[in-house]
Amino acid sequence: MSVAEARSPGAGSGSLKARRARWSRLVLSALVPTVAGCFQYVRADLAMVPNGESVRVRVSPDGMEEVREFSPDAEPMVLGTIVRRDDESLMLHVPLRRAQEGVYDTAIGQDVRIPTSEILQFERRQVDGLRTGVILGGAVAVVTIGVLAIMNSFGGEDSLPILIDDQARVSIFSFFLR
Repeated sequence: MSVAEARSPGAGSGSLKARRARWSRLVLSALVPTVAGCFQYVRADLAMVPNGESVRVRVSPDGMEEVREFSPDAEPMVLGTIVRRDDESLMLHVPLRRAQEGVYDTAIGQDVRIPTSEILQFERRQVDGLRTGVILGGAVAVVTIGVLAIMNSFGGEDSLPILIDDQARVSIFSFFLR
């Protein structure tokens, strides 16, 4: 099949249905890596995690009293940022919702006290290198495929770069070995 036949409407790979299938595969391959996320929660010791760190805390039903004051349907898994702690309690800043005023986006939250005796599980947020690598690799692949698809649709094989003769090249950097 020649290049002209491949580009004609209704031809096998150039049909609208085939293009839609290619684009849907492209979009799907772009979305799948982003679902993986760049972070994960790992178990940690409460004493070892500094203030300001994002954490996830599983709390017993008795420890959820203060959380349920502002969110009656709250689950026993609380996500927040450590504000301060002592031997008897942990103070978390728990985000409730986001407010946008103009171009500024602000997280509205509540500081909540959780007794340390009611904490069943404590985890801190950490970057997952493997997932981040998969997302970056997927993004590079999608961009590369997109650029190649655009180049192919505008020029195809006829627009390959012209090879430069060795005599026309200019040496910018060179060194001699003795």
